[in-house]
Amino acid sequence: YKLSTKFDAEKIRPFEESNIEVTFEVINLDTVSNALLSGVQQIELAPNRILVYSLIDGIIIFDGQGNYINSITKGRGPNEIIQATDILYNDTDNCFDILDFQNKLKTFDLDGNYIKTRIDLDSLYCDDFIKLHNNYLFYIERHEYNYCLIDGNSGELHKSLKSLQRIKNY
Repeated sequence: YKLSTKFDAEKIRPFEESNIEVTFEVINLDTVSNALLSGVQQIELAPNRILVYSLIDGIIIFDGQGNYINSITKGRGPNEIIQATDILYNDTDNCFDILDFQNKLKTFDLDGNYIKTRIDLDSLYCDDFIKLHNNYLFYIERHEYNYCLIDGNSGELHKSLKSLQRIKNY
């Protein structure tokens, strides 16, 4: 197998000279017609699940052995995704949170079934997000404030931040 990298391997110390221990397992993914992949953008791991996001093929879910489980439908409906901008395995709720191009954070179970729209970001065009306890921190590139901290239960805005250093005072 050939792995492509975007870093200069010549500048990284060999693992045997560092305190980092690396183990990996190669999992062959199903090649059934509705699970063929190209242009992979992101891979998210959950217990016995592998979620693969491709710009071309959408979101495809496999089990831990690489067997095809389901695909999340592309579209404009409430249980569909136009295009994901970021994906996160939410270990608190044991689900996938998917930030859609429609500025909505949608929640799906581990089999790819729609649960709910957790947060509607309206006109805030977010690129990335992380989960902080019951809150979500969204990165907004084209806004006066670069970060918004939003309550994960109510969807209400807690605070807008110009830099991450200010979050320490929150």
